[in-house]
This record gives sequence, structure tokens and C-alpha cells, in this order.
Amino acid sequence: MVLCAVALFAQSAIAQSPLWQVQPSICISQQEGENCEFEVDITLLNLPAGQYCVALVNTVLRCATGAEFPLKITMLINKNSELRLLNSAQEILISHSLIVKSQQANIQRRRLRNPWSLF
Repeated sequence: MVLCAVALFAQSAIAQSPLWQVQPSICISQQEGENCEFEVDITLLNLPAGQYCVALVNTVLRCATGAEFPLKITMLINKNSELRLLNSAQEILISHSLIVKSQQANIQRRRLRNPWSLF
């Protein structure tokens, strides 16, 4: 009987934790350091009704009520960033990493010495 009560409590605690799905998480740019524009689908799960804001690091992108989700947000990033879900008190509820990958690396090798010499 006690085991069933503990399992039920654990299930309700897991069900109450806020979740979200952010897809895609990776954007591919042509070269390293270039801006990467992509559209992100955001779905909220297990959140009470209320006002929520989606922020990219410290910049708020869009605010909406829980009923307005799922959202599609177009964003422009040039380096790895963090997408955050904020409540009405501007507290971070959940965060998600966004990764930028490039097709061509911007690597330049320096020569350690000249390829020729007079002597």
C-alpha cells in the first residue's frame, strides 16, 4: 500500500513539472560566424494557465498565454544561444540550448616562417 502511494506521488510530481519542446535546436550556416535564420516550433506541456514569454538570452522575443501555444518564432542567431521560457514575474522556468553549426570552418593557418630565404 505504501509503495503504491509513493509511486502515485512520484507520478504526480513528474506530471506537474513544466516541460516544453523546442524544434529544431540546430541551425546550419554557410560559414562560421555568419547569421543563421530559422523558425522554431515551441510546444508547452504541464503549465498552468497564464502569461509566458519566450526570450533569447536576455531579449524577449514574444509573450503569449498558455492557450496560444504551440508557437512558431523566427529568430536570427550567429552563435550558440539559450532560449528561455519566462513566467509573468520574469523568472526563468525552463531553458533550452540552440546550436549553430557551419558547413565551412573559418580556419586560417598562419605560417610560422617564410617559405623562402635569401641565405
